[in-house]
Amino acid sequence: MKKLMILVSAFLLVFSAVAGAATYSFEQTRDFNPNIWMGEFSGINNPFEYTHDISSEVNFGAGDYVTNAYLDLDFTDMDTGLEIRDTVGNFFGVPYNNEEWVHYAFDGSAWIDTQEIDTDNEPWLIAVAVGFLNDDGILNVKLEVYNALGTGNLALDSSRLYGTAETAPVPEPATILLLGTGLLGLAVGSRKKFLKK
Repeated sequence: MKKLMILVSAFLLVFSAVAGAATYSFEQTRDFNPNIWMGEFSGINNPFEYTHDISSEVNFGAGDYVTNAYLDLDFTDMDTGLEIRDTVGNFFGVPYNNEEWVHYAFDGSAWIDTQEIDTDNEPWLIAVAVGFLNDDGILNVKLEVYNALGTGNLALDSSRLYGTAETAPVPEPATILLLGTGLLGLAVGSRKKFLKK
């Protein structure tokens, strides 16, 4: 009985041997040319919508999964062609500014408000919950700009989705072969002892 328990334990050990998951990076950039003028999308009922699809970079069919993801949005000022800056002025007694805020939503989620867009020559970074990507590799993005004194001349240049993914754990052939050989040796040894008796 004791030998049988040893054989069963070795058998289970063979089939539980798996390789560690490997980590790799993914990235997809959407360049909008000409730039998308966000002033056209001045209400939550009229958002700008687009998608990122990373299914060709992450092998979801094999069980791979996203471990972290980020979205970089690059905005510029349509008037100057420069990155957005805080500016407030007065035009014939009417106050104006170029301060813009953006709502965003992923895959039909609720709208999330941003702080003022002031990029200082850096893309605007959003952390993306991996659950939005691990279903099918597609991230549906909605953007809408708003401004207390009117819609500023904000333009979307590009959108970059990037992060890391892990491969699904798989059995290690070398480990299975080694343990399988040991198991076979135990079985042969036990049989010889049994036949001698």
